[in-house]
Amino acid sequence: MGDHPQFRADFSHWSSSDLPCFASAQLAFDTQIYSRCVQIVEKMEKEERPLERGLLLLAHRSYSHMVEDSENDADAVKMAHYWMAFIERTLDPHSLPLQRLETMDHRCEAIEALAAFTEKVTEELAIKRIIATMECYKVSLLVFRPFDLNSLRRLQRLATVLNDSETIAKETAEFMEADQLYCSAVRKSWKDRSNYEEETNTERRIKTDTDAVVATEIMGEIQSLRPIVNVSRNGSIESDDIVEKI
Repeated sequence: MGDHPQFRADFSHWSSSDLPCFASAQLAFDTQIYSRCVQIVEKMEKEERPLERGLLLLAHRSYSHMVEDSENDADAVKMAHYWMAFIERTLDPHSLPLQRLETMDHRCEAIEALAAFTEKVTEELAIKRIIATMECYKVSLLVFRPFDLNSLRRLQRLATVLNDSETIAKETAEFMEADQLYCSAVRKSWKDRSNYEEETNTERRIKTDTDAVVATEIMGEIQSLRPIVNVSRNGSIESDDIVEKI
């Protein structure tokens, strides 16, 4: 088993009666006994004990490592299905957007694992991947502005998913909805970049703001990854000609 990054959950605010479970889950994760970590968390879930962010992240990261460490593709797919089931049980639509976004990111990761390790990606799986990625981007906009690294990375993932799904699900309503969202999001991102320049009163600031520089680079990568109608830096359409995908 390879080395994996460590993750420390914050359980300082939990009651003393629950701390042994949290400590055991953290220890299992730290010692790379990921199945044990998941067992502890899922046992708490069945007992209807509170599962807050730190504990959920331990479980999600454990599942991710178990998929990665699987001996073969069949085991990886099986583990990804278990992970998906856990996500669907614990995804709270009423939770704060940031926490919901984290879980939705993990759902995308689990579906990506299914797509990567399954023998053939079906239309059904492609649609699940499209929907999960599209919803994740939408929720990101409840927390971050369009011209933000966090939003743009999820938009970049949507571009990748659309490209990957084009030969499988292009004629589906879900693909067309996601493609329309993508085109609109690209224009809004450039428009928001222009707004950011105005808010900071100078274009020079954006050239020295590290996050803004990286965000602009990602926007260029997104446009290269899945080009759309030419857009100006303020988000308006410059031409009616469609830029063909490379």
